[in-house]
Amino acid sequence: MIARIVSCGIGWISLGGLYAQLFQGIAYGGIVGAQVAGDGMAGFHKGGIMGGFAIIRPIPKEWTLRWGLEVFQRGSARSVKDALEGKGRWERMRVTYLETPITLLLQIPNQPWRVGGVLSLAIRWEGQMVNTFGAIEPVDFLRRTDVNGRITIEYHHPRGIVGFFQTGQSLIGIGKQWARPIILSAYPGLLHIFIAAGIGYAWNS
Repeated sequence: MIARIVSCGIGWISLGGLYAQLFQGIAYGGIVGAQVAGDGMAGFHKGGIMGGFAIIRPIPKEWTLRWGLEVFQRGSARSVKDALEGKGRWERMRVTYLETPITLLLQIPNQPWRVGGVLSLAIRWEGQMVNTFGAIEPVDFLRRTDVNGRITIEYHHPRGIVGFFQTGQSLIGIGKQWARPIILSAYPGLLHIFIAAGIGYAWNS
């Protein structure tokens, strides 16, 4: 009986060691600057936050594949200049998404830097806008889902600290064609555009 318990314990330890070698992880958080292309305004005036965790799977040579779950805030806001020029259809719009990003990274040889691309499917968790009259409205003119692509640059410290910068945008229009018929033609072409920077911690990387 004792021998079986010891054998099971050794088996679990071996499996845990194998799992740690095959799958690594990272947790991260950061800040976001965002705008919406097609809303008549310019500049990354809407701030937000993002954060999540991911499983890392090393693949042959210098490549790394990462799959994660994250929360990502996007939207847009009118600047003082936009307001003076009469640009924009809302004062502020904030949309929070739950996302499942898939990241492919290339390790630069003999350097702590990694570069890569991200493809992410996002589902809207919550959102609201403040219109030009100051009233709060739902963002019912936006689709529930968003598909975005990003370019990411990361710095990996030997102790597991990771710094990153990302820039990306929606790959398909985020507006519904049937919403807001008065300005029907404007909404299907709306796109989220954003930049993000932050810090994380990677284990077994």
